[in-house]
Amino acid sequence: MSHLIALVLAYAKGLHSGLGKFISLKDVTLEDLTEATDDYERKATTLLQDRNTYEVVPYYPTSKLQKRVEGELRKLKEVHLITEREWERMRPGDSVIPKFYDSLKMHKEGVPLRPIIAFRGSPTYNLASVLAKRLRPSVVNSIRMLKNLSEFLEKIRDIRVESDEVMVSFDVKSMFTSLPQDLVKRAVLSAMDETRGYLDNENLSTSELMRLVNLCLDSTIFNFRDTVCHQRIETPVGSPISVILAEITMERFENEILSAAPTSLKLWTRYVDDVFAILKDRDVDGFLEQLNG
Repeated sequence: MSHLIALVLAYAKGLHSGLGKFISLKDVTLEDLTEATDDYERKATTLLQDRNTYEVVPYYPTSKLQKRVEGELRKLKEVHLITEREWERMRPGDSVIPKFYDSLKMHKEGVPLRPIIAFRGSPTYNLASVLAKRLRPSVVNSIRMLKNLSEFLEKIRDIRVESDEVMVSFDVKSMFTSLPQDLVKRAVLSAMDETRGYLDNENLSTSELMRLVNLCLDSTIFNFRDTVCHQRIETPVGSPISVILAEITMERFENEILSAAPTSLKLWTRYVDDVFAILKDRDVDGFLEQLNG
């Protein structure tokens, strides 16, 4: 219900923004609540009607998907490519249907929705958790990714901005849900060899690890208002592996784009999907066009 309360507050804030006062629940009327609820339902329904991204399926194949995950892992265990401990950590328990919900982008105009799938307890949740830890070393040492504000302040402390330079911010629009799965899979494949050593043994080949990642990406089926949907493309938000996959993909994208960046680019640093850069004023428009190309 918290997302609905937040939507009510956002809606009420829009109604009363001209008054310049802080809006709390006591300022929200039943009419506001009804309209906000309708607005939320309308936005969520519209989002899921995008047939390029989502398709309605007749039922949720919980047991079928659980057997598929167990089958893949059992084959690896039988040929001693994963240990008994890894098998126990990755195999699904009694699975449940993932639920679809939305968080609100309160800082965005119109308060758009960010689709999230609650994967905890789903057939791929345990597998995704282990794979996320397996892949984490490929992003923790990134020279461009910021961990916190202190690190950002330290990085810019001694930088001087010249009169013909500007500080700019680039925002990756809907990073998690705008990444095509094919792009993510290519990026992860290139990162695999950099992260050897997390699993208890190193018998798994890159292709075998990639098959497990694909299993997580290709099994995004969820329930919303008694309707079962399959997310056909893009990277789902809510799986333990989602953030790591997005970070790996962004890292590879940065490597490519910055190799052809303007020579005046003095600084490029990023916190998740927010980029801070310093470069010549004359190069900003061209560089933005290059980023979106």
